[in-house]
Amino acid sequence: MLLTIVFGLAAVVAAVGFGLALQRRRERAKAYLVEEMRLQAALPDSRNKYVRSRLETALGGLADQRLPLDARFLHARKLLYALSEKRLSGADSLLLHKLQKEVGRYSTKESVSVYETEEISNALSKLLTLCAKYEV
Repeated sequence: MLLTIVFGLAAVVAAVGFGLALQRRRERAKAYLVEEMRLQAALPDSRNKYVRSRLETALGGLADQRLPLDARFLHARKLLYALSEKRLSGADSLLLHKLQKEVGRYSTKESVSVYETEEISNALSKLLTLCAKYEV
C-alpha cells in the first residue's frame, strides 16, 4: 500500500513537471513567433516599392531628393563591349542587352533619385557577375 502511494505521488510530480516544461516550451515558441512577426513588419523588402515609398513619405520625402550623377560609365561600357565580343548563352545575352540599355539610359542623366541609385547598383553588380563568369 505504501508502495502504491509512493508511485502515485511520483507519477503526479512527473506529470506536473512535464506539464510545466510543456507550458514553458509553448511560451518560448509564442515569444519567438511574436519577435519574428515584429522583425518582418519592421524590415520591408528592398524590392517592395509600395512600402518603401510609404516609409519615405513618413520620413520626409526622400523620393524627391535628387543626387548628382557625375559618372559616365566609361569603364562599364568597355566591359559591356568586351562581353558582347564573347560567345554568351541565350540568357546571358538577353541580360547583356538589358544592361546595355540601362547603362545607356543612366549615362545621359545628370541627377538620379534614391531608387535609381539602387537600380544602378544592381545593374553594375550583374555586370560584374557576367564579367567574372566569362573572365573579362
